[in-house]
Amino acid sequence: MRKTSKRVTSKRNTMARSNTRKHRFHSRRLSVEHLECRRLLATVQILPDYNQTGSLADVVHIGDGRNDLRFLPRDAIGTSHTLPFSLTQQEIDAAAVLSKLDLSIDQYQADHAPEESFVILNGVNLGEFSFNPFHVPDLTGMPLPVVTDVFKVDSSILQLQNTLVIQAGLIGFSNYDDFSVTNIRLDLGSTADLIATDLTIDNGNVNFSYKIAGAALPDATTVNLYWSDDASFDSGDLNSLAYTETIAAGTMPTTVSRTLSIGALGPRKDYLILVTDPWDPADPNDTGKIAEASESNNVKAVEALPDLTPTEFKWDPQNGGVSYSFDIANFDLPTNPEVGIYWSIGTTFADAIGGPAYTVVLSPTATGSYGPFT
Repeated sequence: MRKTSKRVTSKRNTMARSNTRKHRFHSRRLSVEHLECRRLLATVQILPDYNQTGSLADVVHIGDGRNDLRFLPRDAIGTSHTLPFSLTQQEIDAAAVLSKLDLSIDQYQADHAPEESFVILNGVNLGEFSFNPFHVPDLTGMPLPVVTDVFKVDSSILQLQNTLVIQAGLIGFSNYDDFSVTNIRLDLGSTADLIATDLTIDNGNVNFSYKIAGAALPDATTVNLYWSDDASFDSGDLNSLAYTETIAAGTMPTTVSRTLSIGALGPRKDYLILVTDPWDPADPNDTGKIAEASESNNVKAVEALPDLTPTEFKWDPQNGGVSYSFDIANFDLPTNPEVGIYWSIGTTFADAIGGPAYTVVLSPTATGSYGPFT
């Protein structure tokens, strides 16, 4: 049973109704529904909040007290309590983005003499509850005056099936601490990040990839390709959309790669730009459909250049001299290029001896394979 009085210490005693943990969001304007969606997607609720639901099923009295009006419920469930919870593999992968996660527990009346009550997750001791001296003689019909204790969790200990144990400490020879807990939640990372990771043009194809990191997407958004006159994404590019795909709300952290034919992307300009969670660059208040951990990693650009590649170069024993072939890939050549053949002491152009032994202006400029020429 608990002692009737508690020692006052300097540890925090801020009621969770007025101060739990501050969540940091970017400055974009979001609806209440949008913020709530983000919180739920990024947090695993292990035990609901009694102060929100009013249900005694959502508060656990741990200790050895019986019929004590100072606690909810009045009778303790035991000196320890086990709360199993499950995670999906996607949630584990999302947690792995962060080295440390926050396990938050709202508690009422945890004591400190002589042993603190503590928390164990998957066999790992996460630490002790802080001292909460606030108490009410009769909690009947009242909210629970809690403080929020935050325990750091190494993401490497998380499993598909997890076991959280809350243990009461001894406060005497055989008496255990009595306290109540509610609103237990594991924060997997409060902010998603949608990152443009790669964009290349090769052999007539566009290859791009993007990554979702940190948390599930709180809302649906898109990944777009735009043709552009330069390497910067601006409002003029919005009229040159070449490709778009939608990413559903709730999509968990992952990496996605795509390969598209250049011919499927419409008339080209000088640059191709990949934009994740696109916005209107002309509107300073628009940063896309989702608030991200970083708004500076959403763009990749590549210059849309043709690729002229020699494919064969060898001696021609029948006609004498050499024969050569080449490919024009990605886009048509803007002009007829000149080809030079050099004597060399090695296999690189740096080994060439003097000027070209032979030059020719190529007549083909359209994409395709050409040769052999002698």
